Amino acid sequence: ADAGAGRGAAAGPSRGAEPKRTAEEVLVGVEASAARWRRLRPDGRIAAVAHRGASKEAPENTLAAFRRSLEAGVPAVECDVQRTRDGRLVVIHDQTVERTTNGRGAVGALTFEELRRLDAGAWFAPSFAGERIPALEELLELVSGRAALFLEIKNGPAFYDGVERQIAAALRDCGMEPHTLVM
Repeated sequence: ADAGAGRGAAAGPSRGAEPKRTAEEVLVGVEASAARWRRLRPDGRIAAVAHRGASKEAPENTLAAFRRSLEAGVPAVECDVQRTRDGRLVVIHDQTVERTTNGRGAVGALTFEELRRLDAGAWFAPSFAGERIPALEELLELVSGRAALFLEIKNGPAFYDGVERQIAAALRDCGMEPHTLVM
């Protein structure tokens, strides 16, 4: 059996189907990223970013993982955001819940309350049993004033119409807009 085929294995999209970008298109993207980085890090220093929180020490994209990264003093955390069937923004990487919870189904097909009943910690370790998929507002409240946020919108292959405006409003409402890089 393939050792990388089990739970937690990365199954990324095939790069062969992506259209080729011109050098000019790549340069425009790099310049835009550099401008956003200068806004977040005016001193120009490279910062450690806790990818999905402290995902080696706690279940990824859970409040436990983000708390642990903040306790370690990281200057920035990265998260992934999807939208539920009833329009709530939640912090989860995959478009389905199978890999990181005890449930089944697409995030966009489940309500927020259905997602909250799932255990997002036991797969990682018994000590994290009962950890839940957080709402974006919970994460924003946790990191506000403590770290910058790199927020990745998971908007494909399932598309959430208007999710960018919804995320922007949530960031404005909690004062995190100047401290967040949306990808």
